[in-house]
Amino acid sequence: MVTALAGLGLALAACNTEGDNGLADDEGTPPAEATGQVADCVIGDWVSAGVDGQIGGVAGEGTISGGAGVFVTVNPDGSARLDFSGMEPLTFDGQLAEVDVRGEFTYAGTANGTVRTDVDTTSGGWSVDEPADWSDVRVTLETTEPVQGRPLDDTSIGEVVEQADEVTGGVVDVDPILSDGTFDCRNDTLVLSSSGEAGLTWTLERA
Repeated sequence: MVTALAGLGLALAACNTEGDNGLADDEGTPPAEATGQVADCVIGDWVSAGVDGQIGGVAGEGTISGGAGVFVTVNPDGSARLDFSGMEPLTFDGQLAEVDVRGEFTYAGTANGTVRTDVDTTSGGWSVDEPADWSDVRVTLETTEPVQGRPLDDTSIGEVVEQADEVTGGVVDVDPILSDGTFDCRNDTLVLSSSGEAGLTWTLERA
């Protein structure tokens, strides 16, 4: 899992006040409560257009791509839901420890979590309040190099946490989207970049 980003928090809404004491009177407008946990531009329904990423580090290097069709919902209170039912495979191609590694993996099921972002902005920090609920998510991994096979077959993502490094050198992201990083709103496009070792960048479009 990735290290949490610092400096994130709620932005409080300005209160509408009446009277010398700064509080609303009986007939006035009551003070406004705190705003939601996320920037307005990230709220709504999204679908992934694709993923860009790098396999990097001392073990080797390569690329990760694909991943269209993941449905993402972000609510004003920061609650978020991922639905992988329509996901296209993520493919990886590179070298790890001087050995060619190629293949693809897909997620299945749904995940839920709560995110926070910098608010009153269209870009900034994206973090997860607590570990997301991945209990319904499963992963299938097929390799074509160095050997052809299916080392993970509809496997619980909890088991993948323990197996991913030895099977693929860590190319399987064990907390996609619901992990710490940054967001960037670009009209009807939302770009989420992970700060994790996989360094995946998800591009989402308004559904």
